[in-house]
Amino acid sequence: MQTLNQDIKERSFRPVYLLYGEETFLVNSYKNRLKEAVLGDDTMNFSRFEGKGIDPAEIISLAET
Repeated sequence: MQTLNQDIKERSFRPVYLLYGEETFLVNSYKNRLKEAVLGDDTMNFSRFEGKGIDPAEIISLAET
């Protein structure tokens, strides 16, 4: 999480982040901080995938646009 905090502070973001862990509160907190830092109020180009049954072709298609 140190790297994520530094990225948010410097506003220098990586292409992909994987947030996981047993502490749901912390995962959600970091997710929301990252989302706010990257997007601000513009959610037009935001896609989120969670859970099982995610279609890899859909992710690839979104990444290519």
